[in-house]
Amino acid sequence: MALSKTELTRRSLLKSSAGAAAGLIAMPPVLNAQAADAVKLSLEFRIYGGNAPMFLAAENGIFRDLKLDVTSDGSAGSADTLNRVANGTYPFGLADASAVAEFAGRNPEAAPKIVMTIFDVFPAVIMSWKKKPINSLKDLTGIKLGTSASDAGSKILPALLTRNNIDPASFTRMSVK
Repeated sequence: MALSKTELTRRSLLKSSAGAAAGLIAMPPVLNAQAADAVKLSLEFRIYGGNAPMFLAAENGIFRDLKLDVTSDGSAGSADTLNRVANGTYPFGLADASAVAEFAGRNPEAAPKIVMTIFDVFPAVIMSWKKKPINSLKDLTGIKLGTSASDAGSKILPALLTRNNIDPASFTRMSVK
């Protein structure tokens, strides 16, 4: 029954509203019956505490409620994740911001977009023995510093040294595997 301005009464409005409400109440099962979108997510490293939010979201049903079927896969590191996303193997990935900056500098045509940060403070450190403490970057002079070739801290170290006017040749950097 089509309503005209003259037929619009409280009773006709309530009837129409009741019908619309019944339709909306019946719709959620139809919407929930839709299949979740399958999404692959490359983690910035193997499975560890730093990428726990992805597993918490899966465990608590956040992904399910968003109609996402997320598969989180560990990687060899941020560089591996960036390559996976750049070559299309994974649509999304977690990667350290310093690795993203380095990757974007070397591959501007495939530069990924940073959507959000998980760590608001960079979790890289330089550890030392109590008997020979390193309290500031100036204390690096004359020491042997063991670093990985691929970790995010090692990738950002040259910029950190430049920013603090420290000559990288003032200490010995050794690759640790």
